[in-house]
Amino acid sequence: MRLRSGPPPTIDRSRDAEPGVVGLTTPVDTTTTRQVKITFDCGEPAAVAESRKAPLGYGDPPVPPRFDCWEAFNSSLPEEDQGSPWACQDPEGVGPRPFFQRVPGPETVGNHVHLDVRVGTGLRGDEPIVALEAKATRLEASGAPRAHLVRVPQGVCGRRVW
Repeated sequence: MRLRSGPPPTIDRSRDAEPGVVGLTTPVDTTTTRQVKITFDCGEPAAVAESRKAPLGYGDPPVPPRFDCWEAFNSSLPEEDQGSPWACQDPEGVGPRPFFQRVPGPETVGNHVHLDVRVGTGLRGDEPIVALEAKATRLEASGAPRAHLVRVPQGVCGRRVW
């Protein structure tokens, strides 16, 4: 992942966005400001995640804020969701982040693996959503389907619904 140098962009609400500006006063290249997460739908997320860590050289992600350990986070979830979300990550933060989520049973339709592309990482305030909408518009124009947008306050572990 390459981070943009220089001052952070700011939202300019006084004029319409120009090409390449995406509603920001500083141009943002949303194609390089992103992180990719590969999501696997599976029956036993913890077991699948554990089996992937060693071959990839990955470890556990940091425990979410306000929790001492992953077990405490897991027990804070509703009972039906406990053990459902699981992840591992590259300790150097370079490789993609596999995410494993429980599905109720074998799917007959749909993807068992999909990519979550994070756009506008490192931006603040309304800037990430502006960058995300610009990227979504370009992707939709090329025929990509739009999934769900889940707004999660920074520093809070969110729950995605697909």
